[in-house]
Amino acid sequence: MRRDPFRVTALFFLPMDYKSKRWLALRARVLRRDKGLCREALRYGRRVEATTVHHVYPVEDYPELQWAEWNLISVSQQAHNSFHDRSTGKLTPAGLAWQKRVSPPRKSKTERTQITGLGDSFRRTENNGRG
Repeated sequence: MRRDPFRVTALFFLPMDYKSKRWLALRARVLRRDKGLCREALRYGRRVEATTVHHVYPVEDYPELQWAEWNLISVSQQAHNSFHDRSTGKLTPAGLAWQKRVSPPRKSKTERTQITGLGDSFRRTENNGRG
């Protein structure tokens, strides 16, 4: 698989500390968001307690997403094990499938405008063009 040469690499990030206060707080927030239920089991109409929070885009490959709440899902230990090939450390087809289901939140039109640096002048021009 070819890597994007412009992508930030793990060299700029600290390794994930799953015992840190920051992680434990984020983990609790994700479990609460998902009502303590395994999202994989819910896909099949089953209610199974979630015991693990899974990074959909793995920290090893996407360290810049390690703290992104949208990149985390609550799962049972059994489901989590089905997402990883423990001998290679790679995601299984079940794990990769979640990457198609989960995506970053879309930015609002205002946020996109601010990011481009055009600010209010862009909005004024856009509104004048309509009327």
